[in-house]
Amino acid sequence: DCLPVIKHVFMLALTAVFVFQSFAYYFTEYNRGEADYEQTAQWLLDNGYTQGYATFWNANVLTEASDGEIEVYSFVDWNNKGLYRWLQKTEHFEAEPQGKVFVLVAHNEGTPSIARQENLVTETSQGKIYIYDSAQAAMDAHRAE
Repeated sequence: DCLPVIKHVFMLALTAVFVFQSFAYYFTEYNRGEADYEQTAQWLLDNGYTQGYATFWNANVLTEASDGEIEVYSFVDWNNKGLYRWLQKTEHFEAEPQGKVFVLVAHNEGTPSIARQENLVTETSQGKIYIYDSAQAAMDAHRAE
């Protein structure tokens, strides 16, 4: 009976395909080195910005990339005018950031109303960083039509 032999050969071939794909991914696609978020977080810290706004996809990882030194208030996206309800500190709903704030708009997020050209200070590999004198000024820009 050759059926068990065929099963074993098929399973070995399938396993070899998965192993080959894993190695191919590791050597061609796997990102080694400093991530974009770490570079952006370092720029913010170097320039004295520790509080700001970003979308859900960028807020928590930016805080993580700064080892918690940067406090990022999260929006689900820039079309939503209120803070995202989940995965951020409840204190974010009780008090706005104090002093100057940054706004990180990732490259794939378009140009929302909060992205005022006159407030653009730099562009990192992660996105554009806008600076506002206060959280109120940033929110006024965000809520503008």
